[in-house]
Amino acid sequence: MINEKWVKLRLLGKQKYAMLYGSLFWGSICGTSSIVPFVLLNKVNSIFLVFIHYLVWMIGGYFFGCYNWEKQEKFFKREFL
Repeated sequence: MINEKWVKLRLLGKQKYAMLYGSLFWGSICGTSSIVPFVLLNKVNSIFLVFIHYLVWMIGGYFFGCYNWEKQEKFFKREFL
């Protein structure tokens, strides 16, 4: 059985997939969950540091999305092509 969801997601392309699911989804969730404790404990004294923190997580999320794309493509090609 072909994974219908992945067939639809493949139409986005690697770059869009990495930006949407890696950077915006994974990066923003991890960035928010890791900065909230620092903000609540008043350990962050600059909005610039929060921006840099999010930027690092977004870049990491992009690479995570690229890695996930390659992993899914490898599985898809091995199983269905």
